[in-house]
Amino acid sequence: MAARQLTVNELGAVRGTVPRYERRPFSVDDVYAYVTKYFSTQWPQEDTDRRAHQ
Repeated sequence: MAARQLTVNELGAVRGTVPRYERRPFSVDDVYAYVTKYFSTQWPQEDTDRRAHQ
């Protein structure tokens, strides 16, 4: 994974041999889903819901 966009030369060296993915910013729904899953491993369900809505 590259944390920056690859140059044409760098991308050309691997083009066709590895999959290419583009990063996208999280939507509000994505953030909520992530936070809910994270909190559900830390606290009971009631606390998870409360913390996710903060």
